[in-house]
Amino acid sequence: MNVQATPASRADATAALRALFEAFPTERGSAGGAATYLMAVEGYSLIAIQAAVKRLIRGEAAGHDGRFLPTPAQVSTCVRYCENLYAPPAPRQALPAPERQEPTEEERMAVADRVRQWVKERTPETATGFKPREAGDIARELREKQFTLSPGALATCVPDPGQLYDQWEKSSAA
Repeated sequence: MNVQATPASRADATAALRALFEAFPTERGSAGGAATYLMAVEGYSLIAIQAAVKRLIRGEAAGHDGRFLPTPAQVSTCVRYCENLYAPPAPRQALPAPERQEPTEEERMAVADRVRQWVKERTPETATGFKPREAGDIARELREKQFTLSPGALATCVPDPGQLYDQWEKSSAA
């Protein structure tokens, strides 16, 4: 329920608070004490004051010991809570997003150069010269190192894809 809050008149606030004074025993029943309660609820709507008095009498207000008359500050806190329930404060306006300036071509090139340098510094030496090796390359490297492999050993180490396909085709046909 969103009600447009208009401040309660002094007479209406006094009538609403009268129920609170009648519900609790008080030693401060003087006119001066009632004036402080009126100051505490000044500026709030009548519906919020009535709702707060009802909550205080029922013992539903947080932080209030239901055996004694609440202080003006407790009444004001409860009335403020009820006021926010009936007429919530206006939503806050968001700040505008900061304007983002597009980077210049020089700035883009500087960022690209920094990225290239970062990648270059973190790339291992072996990764830059990597290329897949063929079976003939492996055999040539082994011969250069004085190793010789028989054709059977070479076939075991690096099988011929054509032979693998023929073996698979024969096994799937069976």
